[in-house]
Parts: sequence; structure tokens; C-alpha cells
Amino acid sequence: MSKNSIKATSEFLLVHRFCPQIQVGDTEKARTFLVDNLPYFAEHEVRRGFKSMERIWQIAVGIPEDTIFLSKEFLDILLHVPPSVKSALLMVLFLQNMRTTPMKEALNDVIDNQKVLFETPSLDTLYETTHNLMTFHLAHGYDVDDITRESCEWLSQHIFGENCINCIDLLAETLSVTFMCGYRNEVMSCKTLSILLQNQHADGGFPIFAGGTSEFHSSLVCLWALTVSGYE
Repeated sequence: MSKNSIKATSEFLLVHRFCPQIQVGDTEKARTFLVDNLPYFAEHEVRRGFKSMERIWQIAVGIPEDTIFLSKEFLDILLHVPPSVKSALLMVLFLQNMRTTPMKEALNDVIDNQKVLFETPSLDTLYETTHNLMTFHLAHGYDVDDITRESCEWLSQHIFGENCINCIDLLAETLSVTFMCGYRNEVMSCKTLSILLQNQHADGGFPIFAGGTSEFHSSLVCLWALTVSGYE
């Protein structure tokens, strides 16, 4: 099975977790698909390094309850990976209801790195910020209110830059996660919704970049954005 199929299925389940109002697709079938594609020696694969672990993480973020047996392996490597990977691992661990001292240390590293991202607005740093916001949203009980607000404000200031405004997927993801985090910016919301709807294709799908063909992931994220915004 292709890596993209696993990634897309996991993202499908994650979006449903964040926005259960979306009534599209069969979540139980998707869960079974990921369970069936989890390597038999998953614990060993995690310990082999990020390239081997990436597929395991992609599956785990979609089915955290079914992969809780991997939490020890994730915790063992948590403090020895780059900030973006720490954020990804924390997302899974938070979904597994884990809370440990190393997780707090890793979260502080992610927060410090987010402040560095603020210094260089780009497509990559904006994407990484939306991913970090998902992690912050799940970090219940930790001091993340300020960095969450600052991240949302920073996204609203830079999302319409010339290198980002044509990325429909990023626009939708930004609107989705900022709404999920309780941030409201009417100007950003209205402009983003207008751009999203202008780029919807006749088949109902959306492109990753303006002018492209319909893509499953960006279409799902756009549906998430439209749902959480209350668009009718």
C-alpha cells in the first residue's frame, strides 16, 4: 500500500476527530485500514530513526487508541529529535492522553522554535505553525495560551502574502486551526472563505494550489474549514 494512501487516511481520521460534524466517509473502515497497515515490528521501526518511524507516526496520529503500545518508544526518542518532529510526536502522545515531564520539556522546545518561526514568514513556516497549533490545542493543562494566540495572530498577518495566498490547502488549514483554537478575525475569515469558494471545482473538490486539480487532502481540509466557520 502506498505511503500516500496511509497519510491521506490518517489525515482523514484526524480531521474527523477535530471536526466530528463532518459526515463524509467511513471512519471505521479507515481505522481498520490503518490497523492492518501497522508493521508487525512497529516498536523496532520507531527506534530505527525518523525515516523508519515516519510511517508509524502517520498511522498512530490517525489511530492513537490502537497504537498506545508505542507511547514508550515515542517518549524514548522525544527529546532527541528536531522541534517539528517533537511537535508531531507530542500530537500523538496528547491524543493518547499521556502526560510526562519529558513531554513538558519537549513542548517548551516546540514553543521556543515557534518563536523562531515567527522571524521568517514563508510557506513552510506557516504550514509548520498550523501543525504546531494542532499540538498546542491538544496540550490541555499546559501553559500554551499565549503562544497559541501569538501564532494565530501571526498567521492572520502573513497568510495572504504573495508566496502563500495561492496555496488553497494552507488557507483552509489556517482558517480551520485558528477557529479550532478560538481565534476570530473577521477580515481574515471572510477573505479566506471567498478565496476557497472561488477555487472550488465543478466536482466539489479543491486544489492544493490555485489552478490545480482537485486533491483529496485539500478538499477534506477545505470542508473542515467551511464546517468550523459555520458556512452554509
